[in-house]
Amino acid sequence: MPHGPSSPNAICVKLTLHSSVFSLAEPPNPTPRITSLSEHAHPEDDGDAEAPDPRLAGAFRAWLEALATDPDAATAAAMAYESLAPDGRDAWLDAIEVEAPLVPVPAIALYAPLLGVETDERRRARIDAALASGSVQLPRARTFRALAGHEPSGVCVAVIVVPLYLDFVELLVCRYEPDVGIQSARRGPLLRATDVTEGAVLLCELGGATLTEVPFPRVVEDLAHALMADVRRGRPPPEPLRTYDFLFTLDLGYQDGRDHG
Repeated sequence: MPHGPSSPNAICVKLTLHSSVFSLAEPPNPTPRITSLSEHAHPEDDGDAEAPDPRLAGAFRAWLEALATDPDAATAAAMAYESLAPDGRDAWLDAIEVEAPLVPVPAIALYAPLLGVETDERRRARIDAALASGSVQLPRARTFRALAGHEPSGVCVAVIVVPLYLDFVELLVCRYEPDVGIQSARRGPLLRATDVTEGAVLLCELGGATLTEVPFPRVVEDLAHALMADVRRGRPPPEPLRTYDFLFTLDLGYQDGRDHG
């Protein structure tokens, strides 16, 4: 059963879940110019090179610190890194290697946004090695959460709160009919867990549907039925659900008592 309105564990979504939430706006603070800082990663390359501007170095370190707590900064890092040419990505990694020991945040905060968009095996191996040798911070014990409801047309709507790393979560929003298939699936922006799960508000509105918190396994079960309906019709699952296909292999240990015969 959903939590009552007074429950401190009820999901509180502190943003309007309209389509605009999936459009990543320009970050309020521009990303520092990485190549300027990376010039001092290998000072022996040019003995006459000027030292980096300490103000720029300070701004860059402050921005790196923000990657541990600010979802906008982490999103901007991923987008900026993804837009770079291969040599630009190498320069970014060079800069982080130099600055990481000077920044009081775990390595996962610096590298996770990059790992999420990097496809080159050599750079992925480099990031993995940096994570293995860097500071470690165990993730907080969190569970998946879910909101669910119905549009006026009867289509089911579900929002799954997916814990990622540190205090960051992502929203997976699905529209579906269990016996017909998945109509759409979208990944929302990176958020802090406290932006989603703090407070006692039970309801949120999405596309005309009133969503309430429900047991997470129930939503997974319904989505699995919808995916099987798509399989029977020869339709592939939407990309966001392929990304989170592990949801359907979890041992949920859940029985909702409904008659599915």
